[in-house]
Amino acid sequence: MQPQQKVSEQWLLYWTARGQEVPCRLVAQLECWSGLDQREADAGIGPRDPVLIDPRYRIDPVLGRFFRRSRFAWLAEGSREAYARDLWREFCDRSLRVT
Repeated sequence: MQPQQKVSEQWLLYWTARGQEVPCRLVAQLECWSGLDQREADAGIGPRDPVLIDPRYRIDPVLGRFFRRSRFAWLAEGSREAYARDLWREFCDRSLRVT
């Protein structure tokens, strides 16, 4: 029997980075993440792109495309960060109202 995955109570906001070592030797489950830099580059995800993760630890593909391909991608870095934080707060507020 698989243990149930704990569900977070809010959305998570992360920023992509390049050249970060994945500590596979410390946590065996991270082995599949060792090629993350290349996979992100192949998908058009750049350094400092925001990633919003929902309370069930999923990434919405539509939101991901918005961050990479819409007018959002052409904003200055500070504007993208502020906009992503605003979206994160909005999603967190909605999650709290639903639960």
